Amino acid sequence: MLLANHFSTYLKIALCTILASILLWPCTLTAQENISVREGRYEVFYSAFNTSFLSPKVASSLGIVRGDDRGLLNVSVLEYFPDGSSHPIAAKTISGSSYDLLHRRSLDFQEVVETDARYYLAPFKITNDNEMIIIQVDVTPVTSDQSIAIRLERRFFHN
Repeated sequence: MLLANHFSTYLKIALCTILASILLWPCTLTAQENISVREGRYEVFYSAFNTSFLSPKVASSLGIVRGDDRGLLNVSVLEYFPDGSSHPIAAKTISGSSYDLLHRRSLDFQEVVETDARYYLAPFKITNDNEMIIIQVDVTPVTSDQSIAIRLERRFFHN
């Protein structure tokens, strides 16, 4: 009887561990998501998030509309030099689109230049809660003729 109780306890622990692994697996995928693409001496960083995460003051200063159904893509380009240093640079061209199962929309990028930073913002629509959105962008650094492709697939939620 005692052996059966131990087996039952171990079985419950094993089942709980398996269930927790299955439930937490998407979280580990998100945490390991790429945030940049490096090609040669250029690296393009990107992030996408719901605009409701922006403070009203920041959103207003950038001309971004906050909302549960709106996302924002942020893209920046660094150029690396032989001495190991890097510097943010402009994009000669930047274009892209976002799409879900029903819609494909062009992204309209706005350049933001700060003292030590240069980045490009593009708002996009989140039509449905828990929606998988695919974002594809081509960036050509100002000092290059080769474009760098970015592809981001992520679920977005109405917050």
